[in-house]
Amino acid sequence: VADHPLGPATDHRLGKLLPHQVANQTRAPPWADSSFRSLAYGVLAAVSSCCPPYKG
Repeated sequence: VADHPLGPATDHRLGKLLPHQVANQTRAPPWADSSFRSLAYGVLAAVSSCCPPYKG
């Protein structure tokens, strides 16, 4: 798995001359569900109240 590139198969053509190169495919930006974030912060608040303060 580590020796495989993360990009699409069209990226393998970049070794050819400039006119033969294919542009990278566009991707939609990532999004986060707002309900997931609020649940995660609620859990963090509960865990934080049980843990001793950080002494750096």
